[in-house]
Amino acid sequence: MVVVGLIGAGIFAREVHFQKWIDLAKSGSVEIAWTWSRSEGSSKILAEKYNKELGLSDEDTATANGSGTGVDTHESDTKESKSVSGDGGHIGSTKQESKKKAIPHCFGTDQLELILKERKGQNMEPNTLHAVCIALPITEQPDVCKMALDSCIHVLVEKPIGGSRDQACDMLVYYDKLAKECKDASKPVPLYCIAENFRNEQAFLKASEWLKETDKFGKVLQLSLVAFMPHVKGNKFEQTEWRRDAEHIGGMLFDTGVHLAAAVRLLAGPDGANPKSVSAFVCKKSEHLPKVDSMVSIMQMDNDVQVSMNVTFASATRRWELRIIGEKGCISLTRGQDPDGRMGYIMNAEYENKTNDKENVFMPFSGVDTEIYSFSRLCEALCMENKSIDTLDGELQVFHERLSPQQAFCDFALVEACLRSGESGASCVEPMCM
Repeated sequence: MVVVGLIGAGIFAREVHFQKWIDLAKSGSVEIAWTWSRSEGSSKILAEKYNKELGLSDEDTATANGSGTGVDTHESDTKESKSVSGDGGHIGSTKQESKKKAIPHCFGTDQLELILKERKGQNMEPNTLHAVCIALPITEQPDVCKMALDSCIHVLVEKPIGGSRDQACDMLVYYDKLAKECKDASKPVPLYCIAENFRNEQAFLKASEWLKETDKFGKVLQLSLVAFMPHVKGNKFEQTEWRRDAEHIGGMLFDTGVHLAAAVRLLAGPDGANPKSVSAFVCKKSEHLPKVDSMVSIMQMDNDVQVSMNVTFASATRRWELRIIGEKGCISLTRGQDPDGRMGYIMNAEYENKTNDKENVFMPFSGVDTEIYSFSRLCEALCMENKSIDTLDGELQVFHERLSPQQAFCDFALVEACLRSGESGASCVEPMCM
């Protein structure tokens, strides 16, 4: 069983990650070690939510002053759950007469490094913590990733790879160096996985398979993406402090833009593609959104496919449609609902001179489920099946590639190039290379 710590207790962790981790915990494939947040309230709410869903009692949890810096995740007949906070090691604890203890909550920035360092064997058994899932404000994530990776803990972190050009480049260099040092010392290399759900959406993966049917579709000629995504003042995401006072480049256009970049790169050809030149008009249209929020861009991919992206967060209307034009057909993916009210993508494929040869499929959103499942399987393979990153094959190799920091860097580079072009009056620019 893979033991996972959950770092971050914001909206995405509570409302999106939550159900998949619950499903994996109920299946017996993972154990949730603890939740952590910068504030006690957020971490406690998330831990209580998990405990309630998993039927673990945490009614007696209390907060008291104490000493110590760790979180006890071992099982015994009598359990003591601890929460850690602040500069001095503030601990809340409760004793539980149970074989399976409630998930403890931890909080306080100064204590996080101490909790992760325990994985090195200072105060914990070696297999107490295998992995962490990180969902924090964009610019804070790289340093936390390094803390975990330095302790040989597998990492799944929410996109993007960094909040600036320097951060993104630094994370690639850091991980390459860490991997080399581990191999030179004959130590296992920890996973560094970036959670980009668009690259794991079943609808996009199915469309990618359709593109490979070149006898029906022909060569890809163009791709166009229209994404009108209202981000109205006062909605729960807009109200988060780190989005309102965005320290990362490009504001919402960057935060969500890397998703769109992943979709474009995946579907701009049967084997994907990367931009070789980009031109973009970028501007700010909304009064309440920080930084730029609207973009019209064109790009030439390295396989000569032409791409256009029309994106805004300032509109009152909602529309999301991606079209791929081929020599013999057209594939479209449009966001919508099925009769049961599930949100997802309506897929349609039309082929030349074959009026009865149409695909019309609805596929619900699945990217987050797929990425978390993929990460858990990779951890299981490395921790329980004695595999290494270099010996991954088949499905596991595919999972690792989709979650790789190299893929995330290419998503970052596409959006960064659009922003850079926009700053220079839509001049043609080349994206960064790895």
